[in-house]
Amino acid sequence: MGPAHGQLWSGLVVRGVLTRTVLDTAVALDAMAKPMVGEPYYAPPFERPLADEVGHDPGKLRIGFTTTAPAGMAETQADPIAAVKDAAQLLESLGHTVEESSPAALYDTDIANYAIHLISGPLAQELDFWEKKTGKKVDLDQLELGTKVFVDMSAQALARDYIDAVEQVHLLSRKVQQWWADGFDLLLTPTIPEPPPELGQFAATEENPLNAMVRSSSIVPFVAPFNLTGQPGISLPLHWNEAGLPIGVQLVAPYGREDVLVRIASQLEEARPWRDKRPTVS
Repeated sequence: MGPAHGQLWSGLVVRGVLTRTVLDTAVALDAMAKPMVGEPYYAPPFERPLADEVGHDPGKLRIGFTTTAPAGMAETQADPIAAVKDAAQLLESLGHTVEESSPAALYDTDIANYAIHLISGPLAQELDFWEKKTGKKVDLDQLELGTKVFVDMSAQALARDYIDAVEQVHLLSRKVQQWWADGFDLLLTPTIPEPPPELGQFAATEENPLNAMVRSSSIVPFVAPFNLTGQPGISLPLHWNEAGLPIGVQLVAPYGREDVLVRIASQLEEARPWRDKRPTVS
């Protein structure tokens, strides 16, 4: 995103990469993790490069798992449930303790409402930024329908609504991270609560200009909360369904413990390699 837009949407925008190996992910994170000069906020530095964590013994970890989507945002389908159960068995076979448990705070919150306030105001400000940068007035009719709706919503929003959303997210972060502080090392969940969606399902229409937001909200309930709470997660294609599609599982670590994620992901990659697997549709 660059230095001008690295903190968009109060943390909802997160830098990341898609890779085929854990080593590639580690190297990319090593490159991105270094703070820029004058950075207002940044995570604590790693004790050593994440690339050095690849192949390192993660030790015996206590891992909680859930297949229930936070805040009732979606119904988890059979494939992701099977993927989590399969991953739990694999982790147990590697010597880890796995039990059904997850942060209770994830199920007692209005994540979608916070997101609306955290997106609409900053989005309007971003348009103002580009108007000043280019010296040209933004033609709202040239925007995607969903973007235009959010800009219209920002005109009705109050500053106190935005500030309240930020404060509620900070409170949510404290409550959610307490689960790790109480003794868990990792949380295992589906990456998304359904098989990979087909292209075209997220397009906005005149009848439903917020279709992208609505459709996205149904597939992100397991990953979006950690954009808010600031904890690192990794998605691994450990399971494949009968249609030959990868069904991802997510592992979430405490704040600042990307090293734990890289170690456990590396162990899982060695136990069940995925690098050379390809979906049948490809």
